[in-house]
Amino acid sequence: MRVKLVAIDVDGTLLNDQYEITDRTKKALAEMRESGAKIVLATGRGPGSCYPIMDELRLEDHIITHNGAVVLDARTKEISFEIGFQASDLLPLITYCRQEKIHFDVNTALELYIEGVTSEAEWMYEKFFMTPNKVSSASSLENQIVKFTLFGDEEKMDKTFSEIHPRFPQLSIIRSGEQFIDVIHPNATKGNALKKLTEWYGIEAQEVVAFGNYFNDLEMLQFAGLGVAMQNSPEEVKRLADRVSVSNNEHGVAVVLEEILAEKIKY
Repeated sequence: MRVKLVAIDVDGTLLNDQYEITDRTKKALAEMRESGAKIVLATGRGPGSCYPIMDELRLEDHIITHNGAVVLDARTKEISFEIGFQASDLLPLITYCRQEKIHFDVNTALELYIEGVTSEAEWMYEKFFMTPNKVSSASSLENQIVKFTLFGDEEKMDKTFSEIHPRFPQLSIIRSGEQFIDVIHPNATKGNALKKLTEWYGIEAQEVVAFGNYFNDLEMLQFAGLGVAMQNSPEEVKRLADRVSVSNNEHGVAVVLEEILAEKIKY
């Protein structure tokens, strides 16, 4: 059995800490494509933040965004699937963020909205190629919301997560990074989106290799025939993965793909 699909998280996995894709990783991905495998980004980012990476890697298959809440066609950039909720459903959480002075943004499938921005958040948006739309009240947005994100330093996000997780049991609240908390539909996971893609493509789970480094990657790593965590992952993520590679700064994705290409890992 050969690998037919490679699913890769972006930040902390595909990208090194300088937000670059190394030449070694690009080469390994190109060789996997030449072997017939589909290359699928699976990220917490929105589409606009992924387009430069898609262009750099010349991706032609689908892309999983917003932690599995949205799937797009990489060639046409059209939405193939989305799942979310109404902004009014988030009013209690928005009120909490306003009271606690926590920066947040609200995402539809293709757009990003904010009520205000701190200098730290402004730098974050710039780094991730995101251009937010300013609105007076995020809770009044009419389009379907696919992701609500809270942003701040790690200590504040730890405290915030412990407070909001039990208060909003009807929502899926996950840590997608040390500085990020994402709120998404309970059925929106990278694993569910990846399962949907394999059904569309006619690919078995055993023919999938998935790479990730954080808690929002767990469902995807466990769905794939081979789930690979980066060395820079939290211990729980590494424990639940099938394999742990070296870190994102040491070509962690490329190391495993090179072994697959050399047939050192059998399928």
